[in-house]
Amino acid sequence: MKFKIKGVGDINLSQKDFLADGGEGDVYAKGKTAYKIYKDFNKMLPYAKIQELSVLDHPNIIRPREVLFDNKNRAVGYSMSLVDGLPMCQLFTKTFCQRNNIEHEAKVDLVKKFRNLVQFVHQHDGILIVDLNELNFLVNKSFDDLYAIDVNSYQTKSFPATVIMDSIRDRHCNNKFTKETDWFSWGIVTFQLLVGIHPYKGKHPITQGVNRNDWLDKRMEKNISVFNKDSSVPKVCQPFDVIPKSLLAWYKAVFEDGKRIPPPLDFEVSGPIAIVVKKIAGSNLFNIVEINAYPSDILNVFVFNGNRFILTDKTLHSGDKFYSLPSNDVKVTIADKSRRPFAVYLENNQVQVFDVVGQKNIPFTCNASAIVQVNDRIYAQNGINILELMLYEYGSNIQVLSKIAGQALDLPGATKAFDGVIFQNLLGRRHAVLFPEQSKCYQIGIPELDHHKIVDAKYRNNVLVVVGVDHDGKYHRFVMRFSSDYSKYDLRKVENITYTGINFTVNDAGIGTLINEEEKMEAFSNQKDSGTVKMLEDPVVESDMKLYNDGTKILFTRGKTLHSIGMKP
Repeated sequence: MKFKIKGVGDINLSQKDFLADGGEGDVYAKGKTAYKIYKDFNKMLPYAKIQELSVLDHPNIIRPREVLFDNKNRAVGYSMSLVDGLPMCQLFTKTFCQRNNIEHEAKVDLVKKFRNLVQFVHQHDGILIVDLNELNFLVNKSFDDLYAIDVNSYQTKSFPATVIMDSIRDRHCNNKFTKETDWFSWGIVTFQLLVGIHPYKGKHPITQGVNRNDWLDKRMEKNISVFNKDSSVPKVCQPFDVIPKSLLAWYKAVFEDGKRIPPPLDFEVSGPIAIVVKKIAGSNLFNIVEINAYPSDILNVFVFNGNRFILTDKTLHSGDKFYSLPSNDVKVTIADKSRRPFAVYLENNQVQVFDVVGQKNIPFTCNASAIVQVNDRIYAQNGINILELMLYEYGSNIQVLSKIAGQALDLPGATKAFDGVIFQNLLGRRHAVLFPEQSKCYQIGIPELDHHKIVDAKYRNNVLVVVGVDHDGKYHRFVMRFSSDYSKYDLRKVENITYTGINFTVNDAGIGTLINEEEKMEAFSNQKDSGTVKMLEDPVVESDMKLYNDGTKILFTRGKTLHSIGMKP
């Protein structure tokens, strides 16, 4: 596709430049510039609005710049700066923050920068953000800065805003947008960043018997937030004490008392919070046994043919031995002969292979944008190639080799690695890339996900669980099981969930176990079209129980302790 920018020249965009799709148009990238091309040229952003937005001259505000014209001299899109970042909503979950070593202080610092960014917009007469939702802000990969995107939707003097995500819409403003409604939306997003839940979600008696899609309206209209005495939130959420005191007072005034005021100008990080983890015993449904306790919170559990490794803060435990690690964000595998553990991680887009017992790096050169683990196999995305990494032992020596296992798009936004799966956006079509066995790769189109932004995904033993956000800002959970040749799948969709992360495992007997958003345990077969979902409700089941498996056993971690859990006869 050939376009022209007046005063700049021709711009040629092709499928390999595709970055992302949206409701209005598709985004392409070339060099350090992104280009939005409208699907319906009649909906092209007016040049007058681009001019009114030009006053937002800030490096973290990705505003429209030059207009693109097609060969008929029609305005069909615009250019903007290209930034590489993650949707802010990925930082809402405790698991993501632990895996990426994101401390609470770093999130408070992001909240401050976020406040300053909104304040900068408000300094310009007539301009409001309005659709101030978590998908319209990206966080950089060092998690210390953020960028405002979709700036074309901002309200300006001559152009009223026409869209706003329902989850951040103020039910008391009568659709009249002001700086105060912007701050209300900012409060909802930042509360989720700090605590891990929407301030009007969780459980409350007022929503009993009410359709799930009406829960937000019911609670927001009556100012019944998580601070209400009859409200409860999933245990995986952070305690409210982690919120700086002045900001906590502001949240309560806005969400519970209905006030509409700007947030405090400054707030200090709260001191250390002692989080009490209660002792877990069995229940009427479950036998629960504590296996071991560790010096710090358990971040991951790796089990390979009876060899169990426990990851805590930059430490790997094996039986009564423990070893230092260079990072928390590691994949762990073992050598076939000696059964020694090796940690694989990325450092400056270079794959590093670390001999855990020998406490040294193994010589290996490989550029990669992401690494993915499936069982004991490690895959690295190297440009368009997905490489399977292999450890070979020669006496006491280890050599790391690689071979091509599959291919993917080499685009920063069109290919995303998740837990055990890679997703590709092929011109708006979502494809999962799965590696169920050694030397096998399947690319599977999943049209049910085509109109969703995928924010989380996890694959285990023939089961793929995905959380996606639709154009209305609602989060949905999809559970898929595949045929033996991966040519077909069945799909179960749970709509309008409270996103707290994905928590499931599948044991070697093919039984899937998932703790859902309502803190109920789901049990199901991993076989396509097999049986129904058994819903197990018990007070002992809480969302901070992270599920794993060891052979046919189901394990879970909670804080510093590792447990086994099984159904009573």
